[in-house]
Amino acid sequence: MISSQSESRKWLGTPIRVDARPGHLWFPTLHSLGGEEVLCIAAVSADQPQGIWPASAYLSRDGGRTWQGVPEISRYALASVFIGPRDILLLPYELAPASPGDSRTATALGTRITLDNSGTVTAIPQPVQFAGLPRAVTNYPHGGLCMVTGSNVIGLAGGTLFTTLYGRFIGEKRYSLLGMVSYDHGCHWSYRAQVANAEDFSDTQEGPSESSIIIFPEGTLACIYRIGSGMGQNYH
Repeated sequence: MISSQSESRKWLGTPIRVDARPGHLWFPTLHSLGGEEVLCIAAVSADQPQGIWPASAYLSRDGGRTWQGVPEISRYALASVFIGPRDILLLPYELAPASPGDSRTATALGTRITLDNSGTVTAIPQPVQFAGLPRAVTNYPHGGLCMVTGSNVIGLAGGTLFTTLYGRFIGEKRYSLLGMVSYDHGCHWSYRAQVANAEDFSDTQEGPSESSIIIFPEGTLACIYRIGSGMGQNYH
């Protein structure tokens, strides 16, 4: 337990600068490649619907002490699937209809990242699909769906993966939060359950959205999510 402000400063250690530049460089996410190798990916565009989110990526080979740019990775990713040492799948962030007019099956390109023994990074586009959404999802003007990956990925029994999506269904003004499962290392996801409904949060700014999930040793699955910005919008 951290019991004082001085102990807190001591615990955090010395800040390390990954990068600094004018303009957008935000929403950083960390993705473990196993061992001391870690990817940091940051968005470099405005926070608005745009389909593909451009990003800058950085690799640390020493547990975050030093960083170097990775030009091979140019798409933003909030979540990733750990496939094996030095092998991960970065899930796409913003999703689109799998086919024209289909607003209950979403897809987008993720990125399969591998790091070989010489330290060379390979980035290969990987289609990722989210199927069986319970209702039709609102479309963005640019042709995408108002549905994004908004959480971490955890493993359940038998190799099943679990994550959440959040977005707006047609006719609703607020987000809903959906639970999704995958049986093939994150390439295909199917709807499992609605975690939190927009209709239950009519007094909030946004409704249930960005979340974090964890599974406890006895099997309890917990999810914490935000419902809007500002002091009056507590997490649930």
